[in-house]
Amino acid sequence: MSTEIQTRKHGLLPTSGRALFFSGLAILILLVGVFAWLLFQPSSDPTPVGGVGVGQPAPNFTLNDATGKQVSLSSFRGHPVIINFWATYCAPCRSETPLLQQFYQGHQSDGLVIVGVNEGEPVSNMTQYIQEYNVTYVILSDRTLQFNDNASYYPKLLPRTYFIDAQGIVRAKSDGVLSPQSLQADYQKISG
Repeated sequence: MSTEIQTRKHGLLPTSGRALFFSGLAILILLVGVFAWLLFQPSSDPTPVGGVGVGQPAPNFTLNDATGKQVSLSSFRGHPVIINFWATYCAPCRSETPLLQQFYQGHQSDGLVIVGVNEGEPVSNMTQYIQEYNVTYVILSDRTLQFNDNASYYPKLLPRTYFIDAQGIVRAKSDGVLSPQSLQADYQKISG
């Protein structure tokens, strides 16, 4: 009797069959582990937590731009405003900057103002970023992290974006990277 027939007759798997079985078992254990890990992750509820709420007035602030000029949010009253909190070390921020720049170019003539607020970095980082991404919308520096308060904009996770109508009321806010669809949908809430 050949070894293969003997192996099948006694219910033993050949060496390659055992390897296949244990590989499959390892993959199954890995999948169960990943599922369990995902099950216990924080909620991916898209509703942002903390900070000024939708329907509330946007708190005014004054910050410096890259040249040291002071700019106040209140100076944009009468225009729809998108405030985007970001940092150069934030990979999602980097991926969304070209989208914001393109959107600004397409809607600037409609009166849209985009204000990018850099969180806690030196002005040199900000200036390099502006040049690297050819940013033409307003970029301001929050070196002291003055907004990291639940009663303020609270950009603990970056990027965080607020959509403010011409009357200065927050109409939408978003945590994480904006998609072209979400950016357009939230812009519709402030362009009127």
